[in-house]
Amino acid sequence: MSLADVPIADEQAAQRGAPALFLLLITLSGLAALIYQVAWTRRLSLVLGVSTYAVATVLAAFLGGLALGAWVLGGAIDRARRPLRIYAALEAGTGLLALLFPFVLEGVHRLYVAWGQGTEAPDGVHLLVRVVLCVFLVLPSTFLMGATLPAMCRVLVRDDRRLGRDLGRVYGYNTLGAALGALLGGFVLISWLGLRGTVWFAGLLNLTIAAAAAWLSRREEPEPGGDPQLAPVPTSAPTSGMVRLVLAASAVSGFAALGYEVLWTRGLVTVLHTGFTYSLSIMLASFLGGLVLGSFLFVRFVAARAASLRTLSWLQMGIGISALASVVLLAQAPYLERKAVALGLLGSTYTWLSWIVEVALASGLVMLVPTTLMGIALPLSARLILADHRGVGKAIGVLYGFNTMGSILGALVAGFVLVPRLGTLNALVLLAVLNLLLAAVLAWSGGAPRRERWVVAGVAATLVAGSLLVVPQHYFREALSRWKGGRLLYFAEDATGIVSIYEEPAAAGDWYRRLYVNETSYASSTTYARRYHKLLGHLPALLHPEPRRTLVIAFGTGMTAGALAHHPSVTRVDAVDISPAVLEGARYFSRENGGFLDNPKARPRVEDGRHHLLLSKQAYDVITLEPPPPRFAGIASLYSRDFYELCRSRLRPGGVVAQWIPMHSHTEEEMRMLVRSFVEVFPASMLWVPVQRDAIIVGSRVPIVVDVQELARRMEHPAVRADLRDVDVGSAEALVATWLVDAPSLASYVEGVTPITDDRPSIEFFAGRPLVEAPVHLERLMPFRMEAATLMNSLRGLTPAHRAELERQLSAMDHFYRGSVLASQGDAGGRIREFARALELAPDSRFFRRLNGQLPP
Repeated sequence: MSLADVPIADEQAAQRGAPALFLLLITLSGLAALIYQVAWTRRLSLVLGVSTYAVATVLAAFLGGLALGAWVLGGAIDRARRPLRIYAALEAGTGLLALLFPFVLEGVHRLYVAWGQGTEAPDGVHLLVRVVLCVFLVLPSTFLMGATLPAMCRVLVRDDRRLGRDLGRVYGYNTLGAALGALLGGFVLISWLGLRGTVWFAGLLNLTIAAAAAWLSRREEPEPGGDPQLAPVPTSAPTSGMVRLVLAASAVSGFAALGYEVLWTRGLVTVLHTGFTYSLSIMLASFLGGLVLGSFLFVRFVAARAASLRTLSWLQMGIGISALASVVLLAQAPYLERKAVALGLLGSTYTWLSWIVEVALASGLVMLVPTTLMGIALPLSARLILADHRGVGKAIGVLYGFNTMGSILGALVAGFVLVPRLGTLNALVLLAVLNLLLAAVLAWSGGAPRRERWVVAGVAATLVAGSLLVVPQHYFREALSRWKGGRLLYFAEDATGIVSIYEEPAAAGDWYRRLYVNETSYASSTTYARRYHKLLGHLPALLHPEPRRTLVIAFGTGMTAGALAHHPSVTRVDAVDISPAVLEGARYFSRENGGFLDNPKARPRVEDGRHHLLLSKQAYDVITLEPPPPRFAGIASLYSRDFYELCRSRLRPGGVVAQWIPMHSHTEEEMRMLVRSFVEVFPASMLWVPVQRDAIIVGSRVPIVVDVQELARRMEHPAVRADLRDVDVGSAEALVATWLVDAPSLASYVEGVTPITDDRPSIEFFAGRPLVEAPVHLERLMPFRMEAATLMNSLRGLTPAHRAELERQLSAMDHFYRGSVLASQGDAGGRIREFARALELAPDSRFFRRLNGQLPP
């Protein structure tokens, strides 16, 4: 395209304006690509599951399509007379396919479920089918996306004297768009538009880019002459051996780079105790931001110099050294975080701003230096294999293909091989060693002076030996456990995360155990935690007339599954958890879960719980759930209306669903959203509140009848009675007294809020709502509590003796709820008075004795 032909005022303005417009287009293209990756990964997880294997399959299909498109179409782009028109067609095709994506996905979803329910296939076949479906869904769009980078290089890179600069700018601005897309998709679009709307937004953006490129292509002409103000960059035609070496180095570098991203993200999520989608978006943007900085530094300081393998070698050395430094930084992150808080660097209160600053600073501290060097290395590699601008499309396509295929392997090997066998930090060390070895190979092959080659090789060998000998085998485990009280009993890293179990001191010289996943507390064996964990199993089992086949999703410590197994009518408990390490660690809670894993009724399974229900042909009498809090990344799909509809479709007649509702870690509005999502599917729902900050919502296709005499009879089974008394539920009346809100009142409680859906997982994308809020949920629920007379009238089998005991238990619980509300308001004296009054009314209650300090907590 002749710059003079662009309708701008004069030649100088044309030289400034047209490239700037092209760079804007390539920036927007990168932005759209990352929006697709964020939205498609989330949307496909609803069909293929959120297991690490499923997510990795989506990532591999996405990156593989990019690599294939760049590789296959790069040569054709070089031969095109009007590359800008080719670029416009690629963007238009991507946009049109994106607009069709939700409809195609819906059809594939139906076919996949029909096949899965009708086929008894081993797990390997299911994984293969997921791969095929991902390729079918993602490849057409990503194939076209992958070719946009060589196409825009063909448009902009037309002067040998600007070759390095232009390559660096195209790569830098495209990556800048990707970083912005990670933030825009994660922080704004899904929350505002939903998943489908987000994909359509990106599709319309691609079509807008295509229209702009098509308009500019109307005046596309043969290549212009060079800029006389630029001195030619010294270069020589690369030999075939050099090209092969650079391509191999690009693949190895890509392997290490995506491996680092997986490991750094995993490590930061663990040490910062943050599993929010937003934190993952910030970490991804930080990684991409380093690449952007590196590419712009390349343009400013490196592009005008002669490209050499020596420079690439020193870059790889720097990447390896800074990656080794990141190992120490990750291990010391808990200390650095505490130091920052002590110095007031993160503010005195936990706000959105302080949280974003904390995550961004930690991410930058770990990633910035190595990713900046990576950002210099890739355009330098492109410069090394190009003698002039002719053939830039094919060269960039092949280089991008090698780099991206290496990236795919790096992400898969890091997540599925290195982490389970070596652990996060030792895997980082191994990847750093890979960069150091690559530096030595490049130095030895790149024509460096003999002395320099030996220096590089010596430094690399010293660092390799030092890192392998000095870094302890269990460095991460020791670093994390150093900042905790108690004794570490179990530590395991698998593809899903880091699982640890600690024994921590309690009152009166007692000990309790706590389960951590990625350093976030998921469950414990305290009486408080045991009470709601076990009632999640006992309550739905007791409300069902005769439960036989049951399902637990999110196994945790196994207490809920163990509670179900105690009921004599139950013949099978399918216990599903996404983490094999969690299931293995449950043996440390055998006392609390009744040795569930050795129970003949137990059917433990490592799988995404939603995916299990999606493909299962089984129907259940009881489905009970205790997933992590719904703000965590990917968890809202286990609290959505669509998920509850799936649960309802897998219930036998009279079947019961029970869901844990945390009354903390989110706002009061989000609490109502959680409840609304459930009651829209199960209108005859019941909300039970057995402890201060945790509720259980129970529903069925038909209204549940509570027969007090039947409850009392079934609770007298020795195993059931012992397990319930372990959590201070000594009678049917004590249990019924925790029923707080009935169906009509729940309908009133949730008026005015929208449900959580698969398309709009709004509770997970909570930007604009408070990061933390005072725990007012119980206080806001109290106006909707059933009157005692209403509750009595809804019960069956209520003898005068039962009625008198229930009235006493209800009065005691009323004081318990009042005391809990006062405690949340900071009124310690009021809490003490109300809890004491509850004990006066029910002096035989171990629960109230415990609250009043007469028994260990």
